[in-house]
Amino acid sequence: MSYLMNIAVDCIGIIILLLMFFNFGSQDIQKRETDDILFTVMLFVNIGLLSTDALMWILDGSVFWGARTLNILITAVYYILQPAMCMLWVLYCAYKLTESKRRVAKLVPICLLPMIFVLILTVISCFTPFVFYVDASNHYSRQAYYIVFVLLCFWYFFYAFILAMKVKKTEKKPKTKEMTNFLLLYPVFPAIGVIIQSIFFGISIIWIGSVISLLIVYFNLQNAKITSDPLTGVNNRRRFESFMEYKIRNRHGKSKLYLFMIDIDHFKGINDRYGHLCGDEAIKQTVKILVKAVKRQDFIARIGGDEFVVVGERDTDAEIFETITAIRREFQTFNETKAQTFLLSASIGYSILCEEETKSIDAILAEADTLMYQEKKLHHAAGLR
Repeated sequence: MSYLMNIAVDCIGIIILLLMFFNFGSQDIQKRETDDILFTVMLFVNIGLLSTDALMWILDGSVFWGARTLNILITAVYYILQPAMCMLWVLYCAYKLTESKRRVAKLVPICLLPMIFVLILTVISCFTPFVFYVDASNHYSRQAYYIVFVLLCFWYFFYAFILAMKVKKTEKKPKTKEMTNFLLLYPVFPAIGVIIQSIFFGISIIWIGSVISLLIVYFNLQNAKITSDPLTGVNNRRRFESFMEYKIRNRHGKSKLYLFMIDIDHFKGINDRYGHLCGDEAIKQTVKILVKAVKRQDFIARIGGDEFVVVGERDTDAEIFETITAIRREFQTFNETKAQTFLLSASIGYSILCEEETKSIDAILAEADTLMYQEKKLHHAAGLR
């Protein structure tokens, strides 16, 4: 009876993964980012794991011509797909955390070494009891060296954990730190499944645990698409409004809440003179400038074409104005490097909320917006670029 339940669980997992694929991974693969492609491949590998697991239960003890050979082949595929899934997770984490195809490419040889070792172990096991064995009666069983296989799979999870923790310690952007936290969650459910399944033979829950983890990743990806600006990757207006509602109600001690409204000077001129691609690059460079200038925990959002907001908390007004100075300094540094054909400057307005002071989001925005436009008029009058 237990094998029927295992098959049913596998089938449910396959259905969930297929639904995720049709809702997420069915668009044109040529128009998708590397992380989306890796995630889609993981969906299919997980489907392969659940399918081979179900077939192993169906074939176990079956008697027909070629049944044992088929069982051995399917078991071998199952054993190869497991570390392949773990390897894909490492590559996925690496890209999500660094957004660098080059760094991911450098990881591939390192990740392939355990895979090659697993492939050798699996081939050996097809002919002699080593990691697994299918006896003359066509019954599958784990062998003494199964623990080596488990440790190799855990190595991938540990390696991904090290990558995530390294980025978490050095990353300045809060959004990336949030992403790191949810990436660290993925191995939890499969790892629990490995432990339980290693102790209690006959229970098959490792890769349904992976389905749960992929669901968590899927929901996070969907949420990120809804709340992120597609051009820059920072928060969008929807995320900003929900963040401000929370922040107005939840303040840290006696700190002052500030909001900067930032608008790129002469942005239309950049578009007209250099083209819209340069205009997009100007927006991206502005985000990089803001990330460098503000504190790690500060909130950055793009709320319009060339309009940005920065929200944070400081103990004094002086610290808030020091942050404005830091932003201006970063714009100046950017222009001095002459890394781009265009120069950048910005007009900055601000609104400060003191302890126990309450204002609506619209009132805070209006106050910062007014000061920003006053500064913009001065910049235009002075001919600043």
